[in-house]
Amino acid sequence: MTNLFNKITVLVLGVFLLHSCEESDATVDFVTDNVTRGAILKTIEVKSPVIDINDIANSAFAVEVEYRDN
Repeated sequence: MTNLFNKITVLVLGVFLLHSCEESDATVDFVTDNVTRGAILKTIEVKSPVIDINDIANSAFAVEVEYRDN
């Protein structure tokens, strides 16, 4: 009984793994595959998304980006 259960479990996991290997429709994938010149800036982390209007001298907008180029 456990041998049959193990075989069924392996079969189900195999089907899920094969199903999850689909092409993504992300814009960055399209750009890196089809564009031959230019660069991409990918946002990694937004460190401070808000600028305080009342204290502009001490406020800053900061993001961490990754530069990608062919």
